Amino acid sequence: MSATLVLRVAADPIDRVPGDLAIVGCLEDERPLRGAAARADWRMCGAVSGLLLEGSFHGREGEAALLPSPGGVKAPRLLVLGLGPRSRGSAERLRAYAGDALVRVLGLGTREPVLALLPGECGAVAEQIEELVAGLAAHFDEAPPETELQLCFAVPQDACSEARRSLAALAAGRWPRGFDFPDL
Repeated sequence: MSATLVLRVAADPIDRVPGDLAIVGCLEDERPLRGAAARADWRMCGAVSGLLLEGSFHGREGEAALLPSPGGVKAPRLLVLGLGPRSRGSAERLRAYAGDALVRVLGLGTREPVLALLPGECGAVAEQIEELVAGLAAHFDEAPPETELQLCFAVPQDACSEARRSLAALAAGRWPRGFDFPDL
C-alpha cells in the first residue's frame, strides 16, 4: 500500500474547520499577529500571544508550539509554526511552512490536519496553494507507506472557488504521486 494525501478545501476560518489538528503560521517580526494565527489566538483567549509575551515562542523558522484547544478552535489542538522574518521570500516561506507542517503532522500521528493559508503571501490564493502543494510534495516521500492523511486548506469564503480551481489545475498537470483531491 502506498501513502496517500487527500487534499480538500474548506471555506471557513481555521477555528471553524473540523479536524484533529489546526495549523497556523507566525512570523518572527510581525506583531500583532495577523490572519489565521490572530484568529486562533483570539478564539483561544490569547494563548499564542501569551507564549510570545513570555518568550517561550518567537516565530523563528523551525520553532513550533503545540497547544490544547479547549473549545475556541474546533480542532482539539493548535500547532503554531514559526515562519522566520518577513524578509524571507514568500514562495520559499510557503513551501517551508507546508513541509514543516507535514513533517510535524507525521510525527504527531495526526490524520486530519487543517492548514491555514498565510495572510498577504504570494498575492492570490492560487499561487499560495501551488507553493503549499510543492512544499507538501517535497516531504511526502517521508510518509510511511500505510499513511493516509486528509489535509484541509482553510481558506476565506470568497477565495474557496479560486483554491479549488488551483487544485484542479495542479491535478490536471503535475499532480504529485500519492496526492488525491476527491472533490474534482
